[in-house]
Amino acid sequence: MRSLALLACVLGSAALDACINPCPRRQLMTYVAHTQGGLTKGVDVAARVDADDDWRVVGKVAAADATKLSRAAALQHRLIEEHARRLHKVLRTGPGGPPLELGIGDPITAVPTPQKRDFVEAAAMTEAGFAGTPKNEKGSDVYANFRAPYDAPYDRGAVRAEIDAIVREAPLVLFGWSTCWFCTDAERQLKDANLPYRSVYMDLWKPGGPYHDHAVGDDGSLAAKRAKNIRKATNPLQAELSLLAGRCTVPVVVVRGKVLDGDEQHGSVVEAIASGELARAVSDSSPWAPAWPASPPPPLKVMKRCRVCRGRYSDDENHAAACRHHPGALRGESARKGDWEATPSDDDLVWTYSCCGGAADAPGCVADRHRSYDDD
Repeated sequence: MRSLALLACVLGSAALDACINPCPRRQLMTYVAHTQGGLTKGVDVAARVDADDDWRVVGKVAAADATKLSRAAALQHRLIEEHARRLHKVLRTGPGGPPLELGIGDPITAVPTPQKRDFVEAAAMTEAGFAGTPKNEKGSDVYANFRAPYDAPYDRGAVRAEIDAIVREAPLVLFGWSTCWFCTDAERQLKDANLPYRSVYMDLWKPGGPYHDHAVGDDGSLAAKRAKNIRKATNPLQAELSLLAGRCTVPVVVVRGKVLDGDEQHGSVVEAIASGELARAVSDSSPWAPAWPASPPPPLKVMKRCRVCRGRYSDDENHAAACRHHPGALRGESARKGDWEATPSDDDLVWTYSCCGGAADAPGCVADRHRSYDDD
């Protein structure tokens, strides 16, 4: 229950660099947000077994940067492939079979298969979203089921403005799910520390409706539970907040207009309480405003991974000396090359680069532009 149905901008937390499997609900919400809540359309994505096979449209993909739609499809290759195999029996090549070929647009352009197909980084997931085609005309599919209540376009600027209004009402706001243990535990920590806060349960959220009301649509029936899950997985408030927070988990804790980063399981509440950060924020009487840009939301910065130095960068940060690396290998040698009486351990070795002789922690001896896996 700790995963939000979607995700976000630019992150710095090490915890968020961990690789995770994409979730259909998250990717659906990313898709909805990147298509301006349905005001614009994503591009068709198709799949086939090989070059001798026919292309079969399996859904749509959207991206933070419309010029990177091929990259978006590559990021979600695993998810798109799973959905394509469920839709079309002819695409089921069996366990251990080759990956499906993907293509986008009309006419269809092939998408390069990523090197790592089994996972995608949390930060990268926010760059792209996938909405699968229903299995049949009745829409018996996770994408159709969870998107149905929100097919009508929503105004991203209006949703952002609503989030801004909520954040301005209290110095400490906790966005979460009413059924998430991590959220309720974070609330317990705040109560034990005698810190005033406001809870916003996104699974109980309706446009213009209450936020913190356990009775909303919850009579214990299966239909009510399903309705709550739909709201939890697809509401625009959750989509936009995830893009703002830069991660796909709850709770999201906002302190004086700024998202609290760190321990994604509890929204960093435990650490912030221990450091006194939350107590200082609550007692501070000075005015504050949301730390993110005002509505309407600007385009997201697309982050890439350099295939040479493995660092993350955006196109506007790339220049002729941005990538510093060692082209040679790191090798270990005994400090006394003539003394071979005992096999030295790794701690006894002197590690240097074969290209320049620099120490293991020496900065790269070659400077060049970053090159992503999308570059030729």
